[in-house]
Amino acid sequence: MRQFVFVMSHLGSGSQGLVDILNRQKLINITTDQHAFNTKLDLYTELSSYSLKSYASIYGKHILFNYQLSCKELYGICKFIYMIRSPKAALNEIISRYPEYKDTAFRYYAFRLRRICECARNTPGAVVLTWDNLNNGKGLDLIENYLDLKSPLKYEDGNFLDKSWENVPYPLLKEAEECYERHYFYLHHINLKHV
Repeated sequence: MRQFVFVMSHLGSGSQGLVDILNRQKLINITTDQHAFNTKLDLYTELSSYSLKSYASIYGKHILFNYQLSCKELYGICKFIYMIRSPKAALNEIISRYPEYKDTAFRYYAFRLRRICECARNTPGAVVLTWDNLNNGKGLDLIENYLDLKSPLKYEDGNFLDKSWENVPYPLLKEAEECYERHYFYLHHINLKHV
């Protein structure tokens, strides 16, 4: 039976490393693009396009923007993996890699954390991980159990690289830390699987 999984994250989270780990499994095919899921029909269209290109049994999308997922009906028929990262590294990476977000990085990050929490509230039993979990090799077993994988996911050095950028002003970083702690606390106190 085919499954569809959303990897819900934000820019600067390192979630592409997680997607790469998942895609090393022959039966998993997760893509990163800016396709939007506004109705169930969008999901079925996506599934039919996958089945023409792949023999995978688990398909998915890597979601980094709020507009990409607005169909609440998908909460009950898809699986969800959430990945977040603390703001110092995340914001520095966003500002350094995506110059167009220089003035709006914090707003994007805060709105994205809030949206992740809104989705997580509606997906009990989903997996939530942080960059630190995965960088330390923790949490892959939660995903294996959640997706009912027969072979283990393999962590490799280099999946989660840490850069030493320093571009975020301290007052903004302090506000971002408070935002992150509030949302992180929320995610750990609802019915999700976490390390």
